[in-house]
Amino acid sequence: MYLQASIVLMFHQKKQKVEFYTASHWRKLCGIKTGGGIKRETLKKASIQLIKEKYNVDVNDDIADSICLGYAYALENGSAF
Repeated sequence: MYLQASIVLMFHQKKQKVEFYTASHWRKLCGIKTGGGIKRETLKKASIQLIKEKYNVDVNDDIADSICLGYAYALENGSAF
């Protein structure tokens, strides 16, 4: 938490924009359904599958989530790749 706060403070001092995405928000942008009754394991598998289909790479769940987060940012900001 302190590291995140330090990074945000540094960006603020340099007058740079910082955006935070909740997991439910970036998953929605990526087309991954969330909500009641859907387990974390299912969501992780969905992000892995999305990255496999989109980029034809095999990654673990943490890396898949990270790529999905970047992809969601690109989609929302008009620079989808």
